[in-house]
Parts: sequence; C-alpha cells; structure tokens
Amino acid sequence: MGKRDYYEVLGLKRGASADEIRRAYRGLARELHPDVNKAPDAAKKFAEVQEAYETLSDEAKRGQYDRFGHAAPQASRSQAGAEGPFRWSGGTPASEFDMDEIGSVFDAFFGSRYSPGSEGAGSSRGQRGRRAQRQQSVEVSVPFVLAAKGGTQTVRLRHGASGAERTSTLEVQIPPATADGTKLRVKPPGADVAVVLVVRVQPHGLLERVEGSDLDLKIEVPLSVSEAVMGASVRVPTLDGSAALSVPPGSSSGRKLRLRGMGLKDESGKQGDLYAIIRVVVPDGSTLGEAEREAMRAIGLKQGSPRTGAAWPA
Repeated sequence: MGKRDYYEVLGLKRGASADEIRRAYRGLARELHPDVNKAPDAAKKFAEVQEAYETLSDEAKRGQYDRFGHAAPQASRSQAGAEGPFRWSGGTPASEFDMDEIGSVFDAFFGSRYSPGSEGAGSSRGQRGRRAQRQQSVEVSVPFVLAAKGGTQTVRLRHGASGAERTSTLEVQIPPATADGTKLRVKPPGADVAVVLVVRVQPHGLLERVEGSDLDLKIEVPLSVSEAVMGASVRVPTLDGSAALSVPPGSSSGRKLRLRGMGLKDESGKQGDLYAIIRVVVPDGSTLGEAEREAMRAIGLKQGSPRTGAAWPA
C-alpha cells in the first residue's frame, strides 16, 4: 500500500496556509503522541503526521511535493545529471542536493580533485577560490530531545552515481539547548575546508520552545471541565520523562502554570522552566442526559455571566 497524501494525513486541502498546517499538525500530534495515546498504531500514525508536517511546513519541500508528489526525490535525481546527487542526512530520511548545491561539502571531504570538471590542472589558489565561491550551508535534521539535551549526531555523506555510491560519516556534537537554525562549523578529519551545518530541529508534538526565551519550554495541557473546576493532579511529559502538574481549582483556559527547572539547560548549567498552558475541553452537549443538562444549567446560574464590564452590552 502506497503512502497517503500528506494533505490527507493532516486533514487539509492543498491550498492550506502555513498557519492551518501548523494548527492541524499540533492537534494531531497531541492526539497521537505515544506518551498519551496507547493505541497499537498510534506511533505509526504519529510518525506519518510528522513526516507530512516536515514536508508541508518547508516552503521548498512543499513546492517539490505539490509538483511531483511522493516521487519528488526521484524527480530531483532525474534532473541532477548523469553523475547523480549527493545526500546529506542526520538520522532522518536523507535530504537531496544536486552537484552544484553540495560542491563545497564534497570538496571539504575529498578535496577539489573530485570537483565537477576538475582534472587537477589548476593552481591550489584557484582551487581554494572555487571552493570558497561554491560553499553552501547544509541542513541536518535533529530530533527535538537531542537538540534540547545535546548529544552526538551521525552525519552521512553519500556521493557517486547509482550503484557506485560511497559513504563517509562524521560524528557531530550537538550542544544542549540548540535552537532551530543554529549553524555549526565542523571540520572533517583530513579536510582543509570547514563544513557549515544548519540544524533543523524536528517538532516534538507536545513540547515547544517559548518564543523569545532561550531556555523556557511550554506545553498545552487539555483538562476536562471537572478537572478545571475542582482542581487535579495530572502527569505531563518533560524532557526527562514526566512530572506531576498540580492544577488549582477554578483554572480557566489560558492559565499558565510553571514547573520550575524543567526547561532546557545550556552548557553553562543555566536552566529554564516548563510552562503548562491550560486548555479546558468542554463535553459535547448532545452526549449529556437530562439530569446532567440540569446540573450544568444550575452551575451556570450559580457562576453568573463571565462577560462583565461596561464594554459588554447588557
């Protein structure tokens, strides 16, 4: 059975906006994340949603997908010429680059004697100049938790035509609290040119970085009406597993609760916090019995209208 259409996976139409794609992904990720959904196929569906989001949230990848569908990587290879593309990957499906895009990285590993059209006749100064002119940044996809906690990522470079590929590997140290878009300069052993890696952090699905903060994280926590009204203790995922969140009685949607010291920790040891943002999930009224409806009406009368102030019409 072939892959499902990425728009279908996210429940979207092809003209969906970037915001619609982001909202659809977040909703499905919350529903299917293995930490909260124990269905046998939840992990498989979650991975499918992540793959769809990774493509459709990237303008260039989305353009290729809209044009070629799931055959986009093959289409890129067919246009790359007889020598074939080079692929740079870091633990996820390989990103595709054609000869011109990957030139500087290729030189960094193997020297200019492998450059397109090079026959070893130019001066070393000219070779260095050509390498500098063709230098490109290369993206490497890193899991959210690895970027958050730091660790080693294996990067593989494949080169050569189909059937005669060679692979070189490089162990890259990802610093803790690495943000999306961070640039890392690495120099492969024996190379005379550094390689610039642009880190692309994969979405977690539940945890997100707080915009404008280097170390704080946030998570949206759905609560039932009874949990929000009466208060509750709920488990929430963290970078190191899970933690108990104490929800005070009368917590409304949008309320922020702080879990101290459960955010990101940088290389200096400074640590951020995790902010839990409450979202009250109301029941479907059509599922309530008459007694339950009467109870809800009584609660509403006791509470009174929450729309107060002179700006609200009487």
